Amino acid sequence: MIDHTINQVIRLPRHTVFALLERPEAIPAWNPAIESARPLTEGEVRKGSRFLLRRADPRPAIEEVRVTEHDPDRRFALQGDFGPFVGALDYQLEETPAGTRLRHVAQLEPKGPSRLIAPLAARRVRAAVADNLDRLRQVLEQTAPARGMATHAAPRSHPTVTGS
Repeated sequence: MIDHTINQVIRLPRHTVFALLERPEAIPAWNPAIESARPLTEGEVRKGSRFLLRRADPRPAIEEVRVTEHDPDRRFALQGDFGPFVGALDYQLEETPAGTRLRHVAQLEPKGPSRLIAPLAARRVRAAVADNLDRLRQVLEQTAPARGMATHAAPRSHPTVTGS
C-alpha cells in the first residue's frame, strides 16, 4: 500500500485553490500524467460526481474516479483508479497567514502485477505527486494575479512529504 501525506502552501485564498481542484478539465494543467479529464455527471461538481481521466503515464489508460467528499473551500476527495493503483486521494485546505495549506493524503493499493513493484514505486509516486502539487501552486500563483485574484506576500514553498 502507498500511504502518504504531502503539504503544499499556495499563496492564494482557499476558495481560489478549491475552484481549480474541483474542475476536472484543469487537471492536465498541473498533472502531466493526465492527457484529458472530463465530467461524466451533469451539473455542478458534488459528492457522487464522476470524472473520466485519460492517462498517458506510466502507460495509457482510461480511468473513472468518483468524488467522495465535496466540502467547498475545505475538502475535496476522490476514489477510483489512478494509473496502476486503486484507492483514494484527499485534498484538505486550511487557511494560513501565508495563503492556503493544501494537504494531499493518498491511500493507494497496487492492482495486478503492480503489487510486485509497489514498494519500489512508492518513492516515485510520492515524488511525482509532490512535483504535481508544486506545479499546481505555480499554475495558480501565475494565473491568479492575471485574473485579478489576491495573492499573499509569503515566500514560495516546496512540498513536504510524509508517509510510505
